[in-house]
Amino acid sequence: MTPPTPIRVMHVFGKMDRGGAEMRTLDLLPAMRDRGVRFDFCAMMPGEGALDAQIKAAGSDVHVCELRGPKLGFVRGFRKLLREHKPDIVHSHLHLTSGLIIALARSAGVRQRVVHFRSSSDGRSVSLPRRAYQAGMRRLIKMNATAILAVSHGAMAGGLGTDWEKDKRAKVIYNGINTASYPTTRPDRSALRRELSIPEDAVLVAQVGRFVVPKAHEVTVEALKQVVAQDKRFHVLLIGDGPLGDQTRAHAAQAGVTDHLHFLGLREDVPTLLAMADLSILPSHWEGLPGVVLESLAAGTRVVASDLPGVREIAAKGDGITIIRKADPGDLARAILQAGPRTQDPAHSPTLPEAFHLDTCASDLYAVYAGLTGKHGNTQHPADAPHT
Repeated sequence: MTPPTPIRVMHVFGKMDRGGAEMRTLDLLPAMRDRGVRFDFCAMMPGEGALDAQIKAAGSDVHVCELRGPKLGFVRGFRKLLREHKPDIVHSHLHLTSGLIIALARSAGVRQRVVHFRSSSDGRSVSLPRRAYQAGMRRLIKMNATAILAVSHGAMAGGLGTDWEKDKRAKVIYNGINTASYPTTRPDRSALRRELSIPEDAVLVAQVGRFVVPKAHEVTVEALKQVVAQDKRFHVLLIGDGPLGDQTRAHAAQAGVTDHLHFLGLREDVPTLLAMADLSILPSHWEGLPGVVLESLAAGTRVVASDLPGVREIAAKGDGITIIRKADPGDLARAILQAGPRTQDPAHSPTLPEAFHLDTCASDLYAVYAGLTGKHGNTQHPADAPHT
């Protein structure tokens, strides 16, 4: 029997670092490989990404095609890469800049071109030149995309426009979490308390995310100042790294909460840390479909999160989420204090809705790829029924 023809997908990111979109795509790699889909990656920024070694160990390639610098050089290099590797699909995750990427992919002869909106905003100021750029990129997307995906309705509206449902190419595919990597019972916290030199009765609040503007660590610091003024049992664990780390440390010192704010850096045991926590928080200014909320639910941990479209979409399908006003330290502090210590009864712990499981996401994405290419890499995979 002739083996199934693989579907070759070239994903385009800025850099393969530990961002939410990059991690979610990498999580999909084994499930898609089982379906006969090969993922390779193109990075638009120079230097090695934090995930490059892991990607290569999984049998995929990472190519660097630097967008900065002479634009003609990038155009030639990117088109040359596509002509040499001949992907069936170019799948771009660069928000509106994806318009340029898929236009070049079309000129290089790539027949299927996917744009994927991961956030409701790119965080840029809306100046007149910026508006012109956005309009131009949206025009290129509408002219050249063969499929337009988003992680949430809010992300799709932020990228394509509020009338996105009129476009038959547009489809929301929720990110999925691999629940197999999460503890089934709450882990013992004694070793963590000793590591952090905190009391046995400490209430642990986790915030997972890079130290970048959207994650609003400044809101966390101001909220914690209000919390410890009323209850000194609370300690916040900050998990991640990023360019605003030193600024956050200085802010914590100024606010007098250094003893209650713990910088854990990058960790490989995030599922365990979330399962240890009494509460998870997401004070973000903007998101697409916040993976930390999904990860927290997978760990059975309650979440306090900003009032964002993606948060509301998750909350509509499950429980365990308290929604607060954006950029409001007082509202965050009140929600943290009201949540208090985690209940020990597993029956009162939230669970991850089926819509956000990894295999649901993999099946829906595979259906898009197979529909675009007419190829069916592994038609025997048991999970590939369509999802709505």
